[in-house]
Amino acid sequence: MFMRVNLTILKKIFLYIISVLYLSDMPYYFLPDNIRSRLFLGILGVLIFFTHYTHKFKISKPIYYNILLLLALLFPFLITVIVNTIIDSWGFRAILNIFVFFAAFLVIFFFKKRFKSKDSSFNIDEIVKFVINIILINIFIAIVMFFHTPFKDFIFSIQGYSNNEALNYFSSFRLFGIGNFSLFPSGVFCSVGLILTTYFLKRKITFKWSIIYLIILISGIFFARTTLIGFFISIIFFFFPEKFSFIAVVKTFKKVLLLFLVLFVIFVLSGDFFKKIIIESSDNKMQKHALELFVKFFVSNKFETESTNDLKTMYVYPDNLKTWIIGDGRFSAEDGIHYYKGTDVGYLRILFFMGLIGISVFFFQKIYLFFSTIKLDKSISLDFKQLLFFLFILMIVLNFKGFVDLDVIIFLFFWAFILYGREKKHTIRRGASS
Repeated sequence: MFMRVNLTILKKIFLYIISVLYLSDMPYYFLPDNIRSRLFLGILGVLIFFTHYTHKFKISKPIYYNILLLLALLFPFLITVIVNTIIDSWGFRAILNIFVFFAAFLVIFFFKKRFKSKDSSFNIDEIVKFVINIILINIFIAIVMFFHTPFKDFIFSIQGYSNNEALNYFSSFRLFGIGNFSLFPSGVFCSVGLILTTYFLKRKITFKWSIIYLIILISGIFFARTTLIGFFISIIFFFFPEKFSFIAVVKTFKKVLLLFLVLFVIFVLSGDFFKKIIIESSDNKMQKHALELFVKFFVSNKFETESTNDLKTMYVYPDNLKTWIIGDGRFSAEDGIHYYKGTDVGYLRILFFMGLIGISVFFFQKIYLFFSTIKLDKSISLDFKQLLFFLFILMIVLNFKGFVDLDVIIFLFFWAFILYGREKKHTIRRGASS
């Protein structure tokens, strides 16, 4: 009995380790920085998929077409590589998600092995909770890293960041986690966490989910202020009506505007109180960075940050037809560190990399993934459809700030429906079935 309990705990620990590595996409000091944990998980996922899954089940149309669309991104990529005679490994890694697709399969495969729910009792809420837990674990790791320098040094040494002056500097005044759970991407993940948590708060406001929401919001601001965008979208999601209609949407936005108006009035009326707290906190570098928006407001009466001011200079566009159509083949600058053309705007990075052809294929794949996931289960709840919709909106909005691809989240939901036998579509015939 004791051995069985220990084995169960070990399986759960193993599941969360690979899940954290999946979400954070951790680099390693002995490998090039663009070869990370998701690639290895994806390779293992491919092996298990074609040796285990396909021997038990036929490959369904949604799987088949998602793979085709992910591979279709090779078309604009190869065009820009051939014409420009440039191979940008960062762009290749960022755009081509076929290994991420199978890495997500691996995570849900082990999730199903660990939590052996019967198909009839499967609830997608369990996967939503699971993703929130992964985000919370990453937050916890980052907090420990911030307050315990030896642990941070250990993690940095594994990732090959020990001699990186820029990252060591940033990690001295903001939360900094494993792999992608740092800087702008960490704000993206925290924004996702806020929307996922709102999914449960929308049904019923409980102490548990309220605390989780606050933990993600507050820590998210200390990761990256991009989290505030997720906060605004989660508020709209919270008030969004169950039945979609023009009048209902107008009422929702009125409620949201009224809420922010009330908060702004309270903020202004309590100006001296907040001003004293915020201005005094500016002596602390961490608090100054997290609260810069409010510090600037009290000092210069402007809601702005250095980041938003820099963003204004990043809207640069191609100056020739070739770049507009097929791109320049560069996702990053030649040094592999800085931004090509000095822009971090997601849409522009894809445009300069693969042109309008690449952007079209890239976002068509996202749209198909979104709709194919929704259609996997005809009994899928309206609130879950809204959850996916607002995650999609988050991706659209954040790409005006930096490059954001939420396939890493949506793939988990997609595979959950597939592996728990919930998809109802006909299957594509394959050579051999069992």
